[in-house]
Amino acid sequence: MHVSDLATNAAITYGAGVLWASRPVVYHSSCISQQTGYQAAYTVSGSQTIRATVLPPPAIVVDRTTVVNGDTVTAHPTASWTSNIIVRYGWEWVADPAPTGGSATFVPGSGCGLRDLTCRLVPHGDGHLRMPDLLMLGRFYQTAVSPTIHVASAHLVLVVDSSHVASGSQVKFTARRGDGQQTVQVQSWVWTPGSTSPVGPLAVDCAGGDSLCLTTLQNTSPADSTGVAQTGTMTAMAYLGTAAESASVAVTVDRPVAGGGGGCGSPAIASSTVRTESRNRTASATRTSSRSATAPPMQVICVGGGTPSMVLTVTRDTLNPLYPRIRGETVNSVVVPERAPDTATVTVWLTQGGSPVPSGTRVTFRAEWLPSTGAHAHIKNAVRFESADAPVLTTGPEWKWPLFGYFCPDPGCILKAKTASVGTNSSGTASVYVVSGYLGGRALVIASAAVGGQVVEDTTMVGYAVSGLVSLQSRIPLADVYWTGGNLDHAEGMNFYVQDTIASRLQPIVENMWKTVNGQQLYLQYNDASLPNGGTFTVTPSNRVRFEDPYIGSGGHTAHNTGLDQDIGFCYSPSHGENGGANAVGSSTCRGVDTARTVSLPALQIQACLQHGAVLAHGETVNGTFVPTHYHIRFVGSNENAPGC
Repeated sequence: MHVSDLATNAAITYGAGVLWASRPVVYHSSCISQQTGYQAAYTVSGSQTIRATVLPPPAIVVDRTTVVNGDTVTAHPTASWTSNIIVRYGWEWVADPAPTGGSATFVPGSGCGLRDLTCRLVPHGDGHLRMPDLLMLGRFYQTAVSPTIHVASAHLVLVVDSSHVASGSQVKFTARRGDGQQTVQVQSWVWTPGSTSPVGPLAVDCAGGDSLCLTTLQNTSPADSTGVAQTGTMTAMAYLGTAAESASVAVTVDRPVAGGGGGCGSPAIASSTVRTESRNRTASATRTSSRSATAPPMQVICVGGGTPSMVLTVTRDTLNPLYPRIRGETVNSVVVPERAPDTATVTVWLTQGGSPVPSGTRVTFRAEWLPSTGAHAHIKNAVRFESADAPVLTTGPEWKWPLFGYFCPDPGCILKAKTASVGTNSSGTASVYVVSGYLGGRALVIASAAVGGQVVEDTTMVGYAVSGLVSLQSRIPLADVYWTGGNLDHAEGMNFYVQDTIASRLQPIVENMWKTVNGQQLYLQYNDASLPNGGTFTVTPSNRVRFEDPYIGSGGHTAHNTGLDQDIGFCYSPSHGENGGANAVGSSTCRGVDTARTVSLPALQIQACLQHGAVLAHGETVNGTFVPTHYHIRFVGSNENAPGC
């Protein structure tokens, strides 16, 4: 009997093995018993065809392969032959070799972990994503990689709809990325009148947060034959990813026409109606912005109304400094809670000839961080808050905003600004709020306004400081300890500031930990505490952020910002006093060479506990092994016992 079976079976397998093919139906009496044994009752003839197809491995799909440093990339794994994928390990970033390769930051709360099928990250250099352990079909494991993600440079481009206009014309400025990949969110628009006399032209200020600036340009020269054309420059400042960029374009404004130009000596003219624009933009979140249908009137005040005067005041100054924002962090099981930044009110009183200027006169506020204040010696020149040299947060509550601080036009600080423009009220006053950043030190606040064809300006100083800090060296005799820790950024002696109540606790620790080896007196090495005004310990504009953001990981001195922390050397020093660290003893010396000089952690923990502090060894991980480099004491701020004491 001949039986024909025409059937197709398919299956997915992996690795080496044996492929079995059997008949789908077993027929009755298929075997006959004979004296010699079982024999087939019928024979089967025919052929089988086996086709093996190598399926492509799973891959990681990204929404784009070319980005700017700071742009966010969204990724997910996929396979053409199944959607049954389980992430068993997580996501990895593999950097390309130098010089183009770089790190990436996984966006907190966006996946990128165990069983997460979606991941959002911010690449800072070229590289690719890798998922080392995907469970496919619940049966076998594979690895997936993404295409290379290239971090390219992008430049801000600013265009104007007309570079030569009549006085009183409405002009539109548009900012965009050079690569055209994303909508630009301009942080600030700055109009700079030319240096002609009278100063002009003037412009209605535009608010930050948009890619468009619709403004009215007004020539301030007389509306007669003595009038002249004036040229001004609009500058847009924005972040492309995490790179601060600026772009400028000049516009020439013709001399005003008598009866229609509204020049100096003419009445104020209202700008033409501005069409309402409402659209969605995506930055860190999608939001809707809407422009006012009518721009405010352009007020041109002419020379002859009296001398303009400005008085600038602030509610908090260097004698009553702002407390900086403090990152909440747990060190050695002792918690320092997150602390919101302090806010000060900056007010301008603007007059001309002793009388308040007309309501709506624009006042511009900006600020500069001053060099060598708060012991941040690496900031060697004044840095404007909106400058590309200003270090910015790459994560945390003030993501993309300067560590120096920022302005708010409203007390609730719904909007942030690196510069601010506010109109005066009927009394000639204008106010704005300045919010402290993460550093201790000083900032110069500058206010300016154009009145009567003249620019008037005034300045005031704002201090930032953690309260209650004292010099530890003023409380402990120099001969009782060896002082070290100076570096290029912080000269030695500027790194030993603690809370007043902590200074008295560190003296008995020194005395009770003295040690003698072979008749030689050994001394504890006191290293970094906090800077004179507290705040974030290490920031370098040229490197953007050195060690801490202060919201990046736990590297650097992220905890050394409130005067509650003290680093102590892993080894004793045979010297005491301070000589620039020339006799400092590194941890490698007593760890592998002279172990008699090792500071006993149990003994130090006992002494610290007596002073309401917790001690642990801090260090680095080398080839998967923790290597201690120093001890770190975190004190509680009261007489309560520290954890573990």
